[in-house]
Amino acid sequence: MEALEQFKNERIEYVHAVVEHAEKCTRWLSDFETYVDNARQERVEQYYTRIVWRFRELGYEDQDIHVMRSRPESMRDRDVTERVWKRTRPVLQPYIDIARCKRLDKSEATIIESRKALVNRVYDKYKRTLRPMESVYGPPYELIHAIPAFRSLIYTSLDVPLQEAACDETAQRLPEYIAAFKDRLKRRLTRCMLGAGASTTPRPTDSEGRLGLAISVFVLKTMNKWHNHVCFGLKDVAVHLATYPHVSPYPYDTAFWVAMSESEGMESGDTILYHSRPGSTVVECLLSKVGLDPNIARPEDLDRLDRRFLCERCSYSNWSPRMPLDLAYTWRNAATHGIRIHTQGNERPAWRVLDGEEHIVVRRAEQFNGQNRDQLWSCNHCPVHRGYPRSRQAILRHARSDHHIAEPQEDIDFFDTYPEARYGGSTVSLSQSFADAANAMPVCILPALAG
Repeated sequence: MEALEQFKNERIEYVHAVVEHAEKCTRWLSDFETYVDNARQERVEQYYTRIVWRFRELGYEDQDIHVMRSRPESMRDRDVTERVWKRTRPVLQPYIDIARCKRLDKSEATIIESRKALVNRVYDKYKRTLRPMESVYGPPYELIHAIPAFRSLIYTSLDVPLQEAACDETAQRLPEYIAAFKDRLKRRLTRCMLGAGASTTPRPTDSEGRLGLAISVFVLKTMNKWHNHVCFGLKDVAVHLATYPHVSPYPYDTAFWVAMSESEGMESGDTILYHSRPGSTVVECLLSKVGLDPNIARPEDLDRLDRRFLCERCSYSNWSPRMPLDLAYTWRNAATHGIRIHTQGNERPAWRVLDGEEHIVVRRAEQFNGQNRDQLWSCNHCPVHRGYPRSRQAILRHARSDHHIAEPQEDIDFFDTYPEARYGGSTVSLSQSFADAANAMPVCILPALAG
């Protein structure tokens, strides 16, 4: 028994010694981890301080520079070598520029607006050298202001008056800047499609590839989903960016335009551009209803058909008691409706194309409500119609008689002067359209409306 007690006491002493040693090691490890973490934090702060110093050398102020602290690229555990600076500067600089632009837009509003007006005049002179369609569909003033070369003219050296000659000199490279923007936009949209798992295999005969198809649906998402904008293909996105600032009460902010003018990987502030798979699914359904191949059909093909569609999911699910369940949508508004309303669950979209009589009655109701888009066309060979858009038939006659073009082609010889109007107007109820037609005097139906 004595031997057993001795053995137990020895083991207890041993266990106490081990526990005591383990506690010392744990405290040491904790202290060491704290030391390593503090050392790392110190190195990160040193890295951040050196990056700040580099941007100070470029003329930026601390109140703008420190916006980069939320960016992971400014908080690295490494030395600021020339190679690191060369990679880091273009990533962080746009965010600092945005902060400076926003600050000066408020604090130096008079000077900034006068400089923007000077840049606008120079840009207007450049647009007068372009064909009408290129001028109308060109980048908006807001994007030109965000191009680094023009951004520097507008927001730096405010104590020195900006001369028009400096703007003219910078404007000599506008074709290069605009071409670079278009290339970045294509890459940005392609990356959006890849991120959503969509195919980006180009069609051999089409330089736009799948970006030119009607099923390539993109959404510019804002803080309010009811102000989101849906675009169909590369051209639609470009046209939207060109026209949206002039027609919307909710313009995109400075961060958005700087992101559009910079690398395609930059975040675009509160506005997010993404590829919509639900929208693509809706367009595929609509294409099948009108007999078009989704692998080759372009937005223009659906625009030319100009049919109206009824959402059959709404007809049996009362998603909004305040809205009629038989609204007749254009194909663009149908896709937008599907994205906003029917994105929950796995149920496939269900749409019906209106028959001939329904189509005629709905189009008459739309015209009665003032939704007539026929007076919006311009000639692409002369600027005479830009300020006074005409009907499609008038422009076709002009192209044939004045330019001797036997078969004028849309977007080559003539174009839609106000493409943003494609999204204008409200949808009409099919049943209400029939009720109104029954109570109205007989009206002559134009053959074009029955198509």
